[in-house]
Amino acid sequence: MLVAFIVIMTLIFWQQEQTHRKEEQLILEDTASMIQVEILTAEKVSEGYARTFIIPASLQGAPYTVGQDNHTVIVSTQQYSVSKRIPEVHGELRFGLNSIRTGNGTIYVN
Repeated sequence: MLVAFIVIMTLIFWQQEQTHRKEEQLILEDTASMIQVEILTAEKVSEGYARTFIIPASLQGAPYTVGQDNHTVIVSTQQYSVSKRIPEVHGELRFGLNSIRTGNGTIYVN
């Protein structure tokens, strides 16, 4: 009886952990996609486009990082990382309010 209880509890814990991991990956994917869409929109609309958008400081209370490298936006936690291709962007993304604009065929953030 005790062994069955331990096995069941282990399975429940494992399933909860898997669910948490999937949620974390989906949140990272959503955040990276949101940033990518903002930048792609700026690339496609007319010259002089300007808008602000918010990158949350944490994802459901968990810390994470946002960066850009070689035409890629990268969103990461300690366990996972999601990257999305973006056009060339001048400036750095940051947590909180971000300004994005176009001028002279260039995309600028902040």
